[in-house]
Amino acid sequence: MKKFVKKILAVCVSAAIAMSMAAISAVAEEHYSIGTDTEEYFSFANSDSRIDSNGDFTFEIRWSVDSESFRFKSTKSTLTVSAHIEDYITHDKTYSEHLCRIYLESGFSRKSFDFYADGTEYTFSLADLKTDKDYSISISNIDSLDSRHRVVGSGNLTGITIN
Repeated sequence: MKKFVKKILAVCVSAAIAMSMAAISAVAEEHYSIGTDTEEYFSFANSDSRIDSNGDFTFEIRWSVDSESFRFKSTKSTLTVSAHIEDYITHDKTYSEHLCRIYLESGFSRKSFDFYADGTEYTFSLADLKTDKDYSISISNIDSLDSRHRVVGSGNLTGITIN
């Protein structure tokens, strides 16, 4: 009789563990599927062509996002950017003094440029660039946002070649 009770108890414990693992897995999958609806991105226009780009880009971030690498054709360039806050469910747009930052990075070199998600087009002059170095852009949300909202924007970087 003791063996029978032990076997029943072992089956019950095993079933409880299996059901707990299934519940944990379901919660993890649910969380992941929510995350895939809110992915951040950075995209150069025509970047898949692997040829000279006109430098147009778009982005959507909650925290930060990085571009692919590129090179400058000249030692001077111009960076323009404009952004707004968007509800990713309703797509309602708002404009505010929500602080964002663009980093221009190459190796250990990093320059930063602040802008606001207020719909204004910001222009930054870039100088002392190296034509033989790889660069990338990182765009960061400096102020906090709730989970429904994103910084959505576009811009242009003159005189680049996508790597």
